[in-house]
Amino acid sequence: MFYSLQVDFRRLFLSRRYYYSIAGMALALLLNGITYMGTVAGTVSLGECFDEVSFGGFMILFYLLCVVGGGLDYCMDVKNHFMRYTVVRSGLSSYTLSKTIVSAAAGWISSFLGQAFFLGLMWFVLRFINGGTGEEMPPSGLVPEMWWGLLTFSLLGSVLSVLGLFVTCFVPNVFVGITAPVLCYYMVITLTDKYFTNPYFLPGCIYFARYYSLFGSGVKHFGYALLVTLCMVLLMYAGIYSLMKRRGEHV
Repeated sequence: MFYSLQVDFRRLFLSRRYYYSIAGMALALLLNGITYMGTVAGTVSLGECFDEVSFGGFMILFYLLCVVGGGLDYCMDVKNHFMRYTVVRSGLSSYTLSKTIVSAAAGWISSFLGQAFFLGLMWFVLRFINGGTGEEMPPSGLVPEMWWGLLTFSLLGSVLSVLGLFVTCFVPNVFVGITAPVLCYYMVITLTDKYFTNPYFLPGCIYFARYYSLFGSGVKHFGYALLVTLCMVLLMYAGIYSLMKRRGEHV
Protein backbone atom coordinates (compact mmCIF):
# COMPACT_ATOMS: atom_id res chain seq x y z
CA MET A 1 0.00 0.00 0.00
CA PHE A 2 2.71 2.49 1.03
CA TYR A 3 4.77 1.55 -2.01
CA SER A 4 1.84 2.32 -4.31
CA LEU A 5 1.16 5.64 -2.57
CA GLN A 6 4.80 6.62 -2.75
CA VAL A 7 4.99 5.85 -6.46
CA ASP A 8 1.69 7.55 -7.31
CA PHE A 9 2.45 10.74 -5.36
CA ARG A 10 5.93 10.93 -6.87
CA ARG A 11 4.49 10.57 -10.35
CA LEU A 12 1.87 13.20 -9.56
CA PHE A 13 4.27 15.87 -8.32
CA LEU A 14 6.73 15.21 -11.13
CA SER A 15 4.04 15.48 -13.80
CA ARG A 16 4.06 18.67 -15.85
CA ARG A 17 0.42 17.98 -16.73
CA TYR A 18 -0.52 18.54 -13.09
CA TYR A 19 1.07 21.99 -12.91
CA TYR A 20 -0.38 22.99 -16.25
CA SER A 21 -3.83 22.15 -14.89
CA ILE A 22 -3.28 24.38 -11.82
CA ALA A 23 -2.17 27.27 -14.03
CA GLY A 24 -5.21 26.72 -16.25
CA MET A 25 -7.57 26.82 -13.25
CA ALA A 26 -6.12 30.11 -12.07
CA LEU A 27 -6.46 31.52 -15.58
CA ALA A 28 -10.09 30.40 -15.87
CA LEU A 29 -10.98 32.08 -12.57
CA LEU A 30 -9.07 35.22 -13.56
CA LEU A 31 -11.01 35.44 -16.80
CA ASN A 32 -14.24 35.11 -14.83
CA GLY A 33 -13.08 37.82 -12.45
CA ILE A 34 -12.17 40.23 -15.24
CA THR A 35 -15.49 39.54 -16.95
CA TYR A 36 -17.34 40.23 -13.69
CA MET A 37 -15.51 43.53 -13.16
CA GLY A 38 -16.65 44.66 -16.59
CA THR A 39 -20.29 44.36 -15.50
CA VAL A 40 -19.94 46.33 -12.25
CA ALA A 41 -19.77 50.08 -11.95
CA GLY A 42 -17.27 51.45 -9.43
CA THR A 43 -14.73 49.57 -7.32
CA VAL A 44 -14.87 45.84 -6.64
CA SER A 45 -13.47 44.02 -3.60
CA LEU A 46 -11.60 40.75 -3.67
CA GLY A 47 -14.34 39.07 -1.65
CA GLU A 48 -16.99 40.10 -4.16
CA CYS A 49 -14.93 38.70 -7.03
CA PHE A 50 -14.39 35.45 -5.17
CA ASP A 51 -18.13 35.12 -4.56
CA GLU A 52 -19.03 35.68 -8.21
CA VAL A 53 -16.35 33.87 -10.22
CA SER A 54 -17.64 30.42 -9.21
CA PHE A 55 -20.64 30.99 -11.47
CA GLY A 56 -18.84 32.48 -14.47
CA GLY A 57 -18.75 31.06 -17.97
CA PHE A 58 -15.15 29.88 -17.73
CA MET A 59 -15.91 27.56 -14.79
CA ILE A 60 -16.43 24.65 -17.17
CA LEU A 61 -12.71 24.90 -17.98
CA PHE A 62 -11.93 24.91 -14.26
CA TYR A 63 -13.97 21.73 -13.74
CA LEU A 64 -12.37 19.99 -16.71
CA LEU A 65 -8.90 20.74 -15.36
CA CYS A 66 -9.81 19.30 -11.94
CA VAL A 67 -9.76 15.88 -13.58
CA VAL A 68 -6.52 16.30 -15.53
CA GLY A 69 -4.14 16.12 -12.57
CA GLY A 70 -5.05 12.80 -10.96
CA GLY A 71 -8.25 11.52 -12.53
CA LEU A 72 -6.49 10.20 -15.65
CA ASP A 73 -3.82 8.10 -13.92
CA TYR A 74 -5.53 4.77 -14.52
CA CYS A 75 -6.08 5.63 -18.17
CA MET A 76 -2.39 6.50 -18.53
CA ASP A 77 -1.33 3.30 -16.75
CA VAL A 78 -3.39 1.20 -19.15
CA LYS A 79 -2.00 3.09 -22.13
CA ASN A 80 1.63 2.73 -20.98
CA HIS A 81 1.21 -0.87 -19.71
CA PHE A 82 2.27 0.25 -16.24
CA MET A 83 -0.70 -1.17 -14.32
CA ARG A 84 0.32 -4.82 -14.42
CA TYR A 85 3.79 -4.00 -13.12
CA THR A 86 2.38 -2.09 -10.16
CA VAL A 87 -0.27 -4.70 -9.37
CA VAL A 88 2.39 -7.42 -9.28
CA ARG A 89 4.35 -5.38 -6.73
CA SER A 90 1.49 -4.29 -4.48
CA GLY A 91 -1.74 -6.14 -5.34
CA LEU A 92 -4.98 -4.95 -6.86
CA SER A 93 -6.55 -3.66 -3.62
CA SER A 94 -3.50 -1.55 -2.77
CA TYR A 95 -3.26 -0.29 -6.34
CA THR A 96 -6.93 0.71 -6.40
CA LEU A 97 -6.90 2.36 -2.99
CA SER A 98 -3.72 4.27 -3.82
CA LYS A 99 -5.15 5.54 -7.11
CA THR A 100 -8.32 6.70 -5.35
CA ILE A 101 -6.45 8.51 -2.56
CA VAL A 102 -3.99 10.18 -4.91
CA SER A 103 -6.76 11.15 -7.33
CA ALA A 104 -8.80 12.75 -4.52
CA ALA A 105 -5.75 14.54 -3.12
CA ALA A 106 -4.70 15.75 -6.58
CA GLY A 107 -8.15 17.19 -7.29
CA TRP A 108 -8.30 18.94 -3.92
CA ILE A 109 -4.77 20.36 -4.00
CA SER A 110 -4.99 21.54 -7.60
CA SER A 111 -8.34 23.25 -6.98
CA PHE A 112 -7.02 24.91 -3.84
CA LEU A 113 -3.81 26.14 -5.48
CA GLY A 114 -5.68 27.30 -8.58
CA GLN A 115 -7.97 29.44 -6.43
CA ALA A 116 -5.08 30.68 -4.27
CA PHE A 117 -3.14 31.79 -7.35
CA PHE A 118 -6.30 33.45 -8.65
CA LEU A 119 -6.68 35.43 -5.43
CA GLY A 120 -3.08 36.59 -5.70
CA LEU A 121 -3.45 37.62 -9.33
CA MET A 122 -6.80 39.26 -8.69
CA TRP A 123 -5.35 41.22 -5.79
CA PHE A 124 -2.76 42.77 -8.11
CA VAL A 125 -5.39 43.49 -10.78
CA LEU A 126 -7.75 45.15 -8.29
CA ARG A 127 -4.93 47.08 -6.66
CA PHE A 128 -4.02 48.54 -10.04
CA ILE A 129 -7.64 49.34 -10.97
CA ASN A 130 -8.59 50.77 -7.57
CA GLY A 131 -5.42 52.87 -7.40
CA GLY A 132 -4.03 51.20 -4.29
CA THR A 133 -6.81 52.53 -2.05
CA GLY A 134 -7.21 49.29 -0.12
CA GLU A 135 -10.74 48.77 -1.43
CA GLU A 136 -9.57 45.61 -3.19
CA MET A 137 -9.43 43.79 0.16
CA PRO A 138 -12.49 42.35 1.92
CA PRO A 139 -13.26 43.36 5.52
CA SER A 140 -10.93 41.61 7.96
CA GLY A 141 -13.77 39.65 9.54
CA LEU A 142 -14.63 38.04 6.20
CA VAL A 143 -11.12 36.84 5.39
CA PRO A 144 -11.31 33.55 7.41
CA GLU A 145 -14.73 32.76 5.92
CA MET A 146 -13.37 33.42 2.44
CA TRP A 147 -10.56 30.92 2.97
CA TRP A 148 -12.92 28.33 4.45
CA GLY A 149 -15.07 28.82 1.37
CA LEU A 150 -12.00 28.21 -0.79
CA LEU A 151 -11.18 25.00 1.09
CA THR A 152 -14.77 23.81 0.81
CA PHE A 153 -15.05 24.50 -2.91
CA SER A 154 -11.76 22.64 -3.46
CA LEU A 155 -13.46 19.45 -2.26
CA LEU A 156 -15.49 19.52 -5.46
CA GLY A 157 -12.20 19.05 -7.31
CA SER A 158 -11.65 15.83 -5.35
CA VAL A 159 -15.06 14.48 -6.32
CA LEU A 160 -14.59 15.31 -10.00
CA SER A 161 -11.11 13.80 -10.05
CA VAL A 162 -12.20 10.51 -8.47
CA LEU A 163 -15.24 10.47 -10.74
CA GLY A 164 -12.84 10.75 -13.69
CA LEU A 165 -10.95 7.73 -12.33
CA PHE A 166 -14.24 5.84 -11.99
CA VAL A 167 -15.33 6.67 -15.54
CA THR A 168 -12.02 5.60 -17.08
CA CYS A 169 -12.48 2.18 -15.47
CA PHE A 170 -15.40 1.78 -17.90
CA VAL A 171 -13.73 3.46 -20.87
CA PRO A 172 -9.96 4.07 -20.49
CA ASN A 173 -10.01 7.09 -22.78
CA VAL A 174 -8.57 10.52 -21.94
CA PHE A 175 -11.35 12.52 -23.61
CA VAL A 176 -14.09 10.51 -21.89
CA GLY A 177 -12.28 10.73 -18.55
CA ILE A 178 -12.11 14.53 -18.71
CA THR A 179 -15.56 15.35 -20.03
CA ALA A 180 -17.81 12.71 -18.42
CA PRO A 181 -17.35 13.91 -14.79
CA VAL A 182 -18.23 17.48 -15.74
CA LEU A 183 -21.30 16.32 -17.68
CA CYS A 184 -22.39 14.23 -14.67
CA TYR A 185 -21.88 17.22 -12.37
CA TYR A 186 -24.02 19.53 -14.49
CA MET A 187 -26.66 16.81 -14.81
CA VAL A 188 -26.83 16.53 -11.00
CA ILE A 189 -27.11 20.32 -10.67
CA THR A 190 -29.88 20.47 -13.28
CA LEU A 191 -31.88 17.63 -11.73
CA THR A 192 -31.61 18.99 -8.19
CA ASP A 193 -32.66 22.46 -9.30
CA LYS A 194 -35.69 20.89 -11.00
CA TYR A 195 -36.83 18.29 -8.48
CA PHE A 196 -35.46 19.45 -5.09
CA THR A 197 -36.18 22.70 -3.31
CA ASN A 198 -33.65 22.24 -0.51
CA PRO A 199 -30.86 19.87 -1.68
CA TYR A 200 -28.42 20.54 1.15
CA PHE A 201 -26.65 17.22 0.66
CA LEU A 202 -25.83 17.70 -3.03
CA PRO A 203 -23.08 19.69 -4.85
CA GLY A 204 -25.42 22.53 -5.77
CA CYS A 205 -25.20 23.79 -2.19
CA ILE A 206 -22.52 22.10 -0.11
CA TYR A 207 -19.49 23.18 -2.15
CA PHE A 208 -20.48 26.86 -2.38
CA ALA A 209 -20.07 27.82 1.27
CA ARG A 210 -19.84 31.59 0.83
CA TYR A 211 -22.92 31.65 -1.38
CA TYR A 212 -25.29 29.33 0.51
CA SER A 213 -23.85 29.42 4.08
CA LEU A 214 -25.86 26.40 5.25
CA PHE A 215 -24.59 26.43 8.84
CA GLY A 216 -23.61 30.05 9.33
CA SER A 217 -19.96 29.08 9.83
CA GLY A 218 -17.26 28.25 7.30
CA VAL A 219 -15.74 25.61 9.60
CA LYS A 220 -19.03 23.74 10.05
CA HIS A 221 -19.81 23.96 6.36
CA PHE A 222 -16.38 22.60 5.49
CA GLY A 223 -16.80 19.70 7.93
CA TYR A 224 -20.15 18.78 6.42
CA ALA A 225 -18.83 19.03 2.87
CA LEU A 226 -15.82 16.90 3.83
CA LEU A 227 -18.07 14.21 5.30
CA VAL A 228 -20.26 14.09 2.18
CA THR A 229 -17.16 14.04 -0.04
CA LEU A 230 -15.63 11.13 1.89
CA CYS A 231 -18.87 9.16 1.54
CA MET A 232 -18.97 9.73 -2.22
CA VAL A 233 -15.27 8.88 -2.62
CA LEU A 234 -15.71 5.64 -0.65
CA LEU A 235 -18.66 4.64 -2.82
CA MET A 236 -16.68 5.37 -5.97
CA TYR A 237 -13.71 3.43 -4.58
CA ALA A 238 -15.90 0.37 -4.16
CA GLY A 239 -17.06 0.74 -7.76
CA ILE A 240 -13.51 1.30 -9.03
CA TYR A 241 -12.25 -1.84 -7.32
CA SER A 242 -15.14 -3.90 -8.64
CA LEU A 243 -14.64 -2.62 -12.20
CA MET A 244 -10.91 -3.23 -12.21
CA LYS A 245 -11.38 -6.72 -10.86
CA ARG A 246 -14.09 -7.47 -13.42
CA ARG A 247 -11.88 -6.32 -16.27
CA GLY A 248 -9.44 -9.03 -15.30
CA GLU A 249 -6.41 -6.75 -15.53
CA HIS A 250 -4.91 -7.89 -12.25
CA VAL A 251 -2.40 -10.68 -12.15
